[in-house]
Amino acid sequence: MTYVDSSGEDEPFSRYGFLLEDDDIMATRNGGGKLDWDIENDFSPTALRKDLAILLDVFQYMIGNTDWSGVRMHNVELVHRPPTTYVTIPYDFDFSGIVNARYASPDASLPIRTVRERLFRGICPEQVGREPSEYDAIYAEFRQKKEEIYELWRNQEGLEEGRIEDKLEYLDDFFEILDDPKKIKSEMLDKCRRMGGP
Repeated sequence: MTYVDSSGEDEPFSRYGFLLEDDDIMATRNGGGKLDWDIENDFSPTALRKDLAILLDVFQYMIGNTDWSGVRMHNVELVHRPPTTYVTIPYDFDFSGIVNARYASPDASLPIRTVRERLFRGICPEQVGREPSEYDAIYAEFRQKKEEIYELWRNQEGLEEGRIEDKLEYLDDFFEILDDPKKIKSEMLDKCRRMGGP
């Protein structure tokens, strides 16, 4: 964005910036309304639309983010699409491994030492009535979008070449797991988050 001094004393200058969308407007744009959730209470993930809940779980794993919860509504907004659909919209990714901010570290309760280590934080499928085929459909969607995801990084202005390569290598690790059913089981689903756990 370009900043212009309305008094004319200083020359205009341009900087990268963030545009933040109001969460109520975001919810309306997504066909619903934002629900405020008391963080002292848990939301049952069984009420979430399955495909979008799995998509969120896998997306957060792809970027190496453990700083979220679809049960305690931590770093996600809960949106209700009447009459019965609930979805979670994620935000705040600075503690993810793909960003790898200098100040980022995982929660001390987690069995990882750095944010670069991935840990699947989706609720265990059997606890929320999700079938393997429902996960397979989401994995296929990520595989189909792989090149688009890579192009987002390759075409991002302002990133040094070394940082772009680092992000692509981090994504390579994710897609290597996604291409191996045994690794999906051992690296993701066997490490799922049990309801009522940390």
